[in-house]
Amino acid sequence: MIKLLVDTSGKEIGIGLFKDKKCLYEEYKIAEKTYNRIIMPLIDDAIKKGGINIKDINLFGVTLGPGSFTGIRVGVAVMKSLSQVLNKKFYGIPVPDILAETVRANYEKVVLMDAGRQEFYFARYNNKDKINYELLDTSGLIKKIRKNDVIIFLESDSYVKEFVLKQFKDNMVITHSHIDIKIFNDIIDKNRNGIDNFIPVYIRQPDAEKNLKRSKNE
Repeated sequence: MIKLLVDTSGKEIGIGLFKDKKCLYEEYKIAEKTYNRIIMPLIDDAIKKGGINIKDINLFGVTLGPGSFTGIRVGVAVMKSLSQVLNKKFYGIPVPDILAETVRANYEKVVLMDAGRQEFYFARYNNKDKINYELLDTSGLIKKIRKNDVIIFLESDSYVKEFVLKQFKDNMVITHSHIDIKIFNDIIDKNRNGIDNFIPVYIRQPDAEKNLKRSKNE
């Protein structure tokens, strides 16, 4: 199976082209707020350098967030459109699920992401609890973290890093430079349940939606 996978949840776009487990192309490029100008040239590069035709792709995958509201919308829209036009499979997955998979030992794991406004996106992973994606302030996070938790986050999330190293000195901490597209591919190979899931994980309601609802109620 040939898969084209992208992550547009953060400040960079990650893209990978895979034939089963073999990586044909992998690239990470700073996007900031130019996702819509960067994503299609990256897809073109992946196809050309991977030596395939876009019609050869069997599955289009994308991260669903949480993260950049604009980035997630662009990523989902582009990859879902390609899958529909070409009549191919689609796979969507929340970002914390990929980060959690980087620690494969049987630990109590929590994934943290910077949500801005001195808040955190939080998700716990173990064999008992149902995964819930939460938005927590600093006091709420302190109550949630247990002493045996392995804490996973991105190195670029400087606010998360500073807070974790200060407040949770006894916990095991694991950081990553970016969302690993290879791990994304591994998850698909092991579990196809995410196919056709393309509902973004925003957690916090975007300000634009809040303002729209407020204006309708006035």
